[in-house]
Amino acid sequence: MSSELTAAILLGADRFPQVPHFSNPAFKQSKEDLKRYLLAPRPHGLGIPTVALLDLFNSEADPGSQLLWIGEHLKRLRLSHTDAVRNVVVYYVGHGYHAAGSRELQLALAISTEKGDATALRATWLTRALNEHVLAFRFFYLMDCCFAGKVLREGQGDGVNEALMGALRVPRQGSAALCATPPDDLAMAPRSSEAAQRTQGRTVFSDALIEVLTRGDQQLREGMTLADVHHLVMSYIEQKHRSDPDYLIRPYLDWQNENDLAHRVPIFPNPAVEAHVEVSARSGGEQRRSGPPGTGRLAPHLIDLMKHATPGVRLVAVKELSDLLADPLPTVAGCAREALQWLASDGESSVAAAATAALARQQEKIEAERSAAEERLAKAHEELERQAREVEEARRKAEVDRKAEEERIARAKEELERRAREVAEAERKAEEARRRASTRKLRPGDVFREGPDFPEMVVIPRGRFLMGSPDTEPGRVGPEGPVHAVNIDYAFAVGKYPVTRGEWRRYLADSGRTGSTGAYGWNSQKREWEPNPAYSWSNPGFAQDDSHPVVCITWEEATLYAAWVSEKTRRPYRLLSEAEYEYVNRAGSQTRYFWGDSEDQLHLYANGDVVAVKDRFPYTSPVESFKPNRFGLYDTTGNVWSWAQDYYHDSYKGAPTDGSAWEEGGDGRRVVRGGSWVINPGGLRAARRGGGRVADGRVGLRLARTS
Repeated sequence: MSSELTAAILLGADRFPQVPHFSNPAFKQSKEDLKRYLLAPRPHGLGIPTVALLDLFNSEADPGSQLLWIGEHLKRLRLSHTDAVRNVVVYYVGHGYHAAGSRELQLALAISTEKGDATALRATWLTRALNEHVLAFRFFYLMDCCFAGKVLREGQGDGVNEALMGALRVPRQGSAALCATPPDDLAMAPRSSEAAQRTQGRTVFSDALIEVLTRGDQQLREGMTLADVHHLVMSYIEQKHRSDPDYLIRPYLDWQNENDLAHRVPIFPNPAVEAHVEVSARSGGEQRRSGPPGTGRLAPHLIDLMKHATPGVRLVAVKELSDLLADPLPTVAGCAREALQWLASDGESSVAAAATAALARQQEKIEAERSAAEERLAKAHEELERQAREVEEARRKAEVDRKAEEERIARAKEELERRAREVAEAERKAEEARRRASTRKLRPGDVFREGPDFPEMVVIPRGRFLMGSPDTEPGRVGPEGPVHAVNIDYAFAVGKYPVTRGEWRRYLADSGRTGSTGAYGWNSQKREWEPNPAYSWSNPGFAQDDSHPVVCITWEEATLYAAWVSEKTRRPYRLLSEAEYEYVNRAGSQTRYFWGDSEDQLHLYANGDVVAVKDRFPYTSPVESFKPNRFGLYDTTGNVWSWAQDYYHDSYKGAPTDGSAWEEGGDGRRVVRGGSWVINPGGLRAARRGGGRVADGRVGLRLARTS
């Protein structure tokens, strides 16, 4: 076994922060002690190289990632097939349980609730993943948990890559498991300080396992099979815990594959024998090395007895020793060979002849077996080469088929793309025709929408009105004069309501923009307005949903939105001029409000700062929550101010009279019109004006479209 590379995988968990009473320090102590044994040089350990040991104990990765990690790590050893991993030792210590509604073994990696809900690795997944993806001869499982005996009973899958294993000359030999318990029994960890001291802080099974592996047994051969270890572990537990029946667990041995790895493969060194052999070799010098390997002190003692025996006894000894030449234990066979060699030099001719004949027959048998083995090996080599050729041919054919399939897919993709272009062009032409037809049919009062992502629009009639308010109008604030006539002698359409958060969200998603941050907003805790870098359209300082008007946007962002709608619809969308806004707000009226002069009906038409018992919305309200004006427009008064195209001037002297925007001069601010949810009745009048420079939790936008 020393010429074969062995790898090891350590799994389990001892920390369960969500459920502290599931945590058990004995799990980690057991893992650490076994890890030291696995890394220790032979014969006092298994001599596994550090690079070939994967310690995934307490790993926070999910079970699928752990299995991928195991497979990739063993692949990265990058060894030739002659030094490839022959054996994999898998050790698990921790909680084992049955999942709800299942009898399948689950290995707990983390327990998160009092009921024991766990992030678990199914034993079936573990054995199947190793069996399918790790190129190794044999798997040896050391399972220390409740119901551990199920690990090989639930199947390892039938997905072994036999073709690949054959091409790499890796004959699969199966799996074997030494388990703390039979399939339906519970394992045991120390539950008192006295028991913990007795097991050196380890679980009952792991304590016995580690003691047996590190001590060995002089009655066994130099290498110990899993069956040997099983027998010694049971004896150790019976002797150590005889006075405490609660700890008398029943270790369980199981294996798969007809090779019976549990009884045939001496995977573990026997330090009780191998350490003695090494000491004898160092102290015996050339004299110790001259004899056959593995005979120890038995052969010289037997030869000394033969020296004092009669010829008749020696003849009987020759017969018995001849039978022992075929013993499977190297120590016994070597001893018999050394004794027969001495008898062959005996002066008694009959004894010497019999011993010589026995040795000759044994040599002939050895030669015959060697020849047969070489013949089997040659046939196996031919068979492997044949399988490798078949695999290569299958790979070549698969490559040809793959290329043909790729070409077919490429042609199909090209055809689909061509058809998609044709469909897109047909849809574009149909949409263009529909738009032309809809434009010809639109009349004042008609409602239309260019698409689901764009605002709903209302066609506005031509008209003439008096803009501004007289000095005598109740509630008049700031420069609202002089009153002057404005003539709207062109067709245009206006948003039925302010642009909503949902429409703004779709615009940002399509355009790739994120929206600005930092705005003047409402601090509900301080009950005051304040500039705050955290305020934005998605966080204005108060609750909104996608049906509310968007706020906290700059004038520049409002114009970018209008440009985006224009680009998408191929129609000229823009912000309203100040004159247009007052025109569509009044909707043919010349009173303080579009419904008349009375403030008593404010709560029916506008979201503003009205009498508390009539104010249904403490902040912004969903659009269309109040009655529309005579043009069919909602929220032209209250809810949110809307950015206009004009610069703010402190007088209407020199203002355009044709409805166009006034963009020369001004104080640098942009006009806002319509009032908001926080404005009192005087500020909600149709003539009320405002100006601003920055994003604000009271200001949004409404679009216009020129015919």
